[in-house]
Amino acid sequence: MNYENDKRVDIESALSSVDMSIYDAIIEVFPKMVVRKEVVHEQPQNVKALPVVNFDPIEELVYELNAHFQHVALFFWNRYGGDRIGLKWKPHELEVPAKISRCCSHYAKNAGATSLSLNKEEVLEGIRILGRGIVKDIQCKE
Repeated sequence: MNYENDKRVDIESALSSVDMSIYDAIIEVFPKMVVRKEVVHEQPQNVKALPVVNFDPIEELVYELNAHFQHVALFFWNRYGGDRIGLKWKPHELEVPAKISRCCSHYAKNAGATSLSLNKEEVLEGIRILGRGIVKDIQCKE
């Protein structure tokens, strides 16, 4: 019960709801890939099926995303039932000084530019390729 008024508070929905508007992009995954939903609800869907130990495609995808793109983005997701992954671009990587070592994931806006801009489309395409079969859609704010 809420002590300020006599309304009941749904703790599960309060803790599981996330404001996704804070992210620069949202990676939606297929609901069937969310394997830890049963852990929260404590209701296995198929009791006769043998569970696969340590099988979590979303966790593996987030691991791979961090391994490939941690230099330009941060990834956030709810391990227990989240069907969306939040992406936040690292602000200091949006525009960097032009150097040969910084050519990966960046491009020059014009010839003779002294800075390189983050190639967001390239990064998002890499995410689509890594997440083939898991990623349903990617929504960008921009």
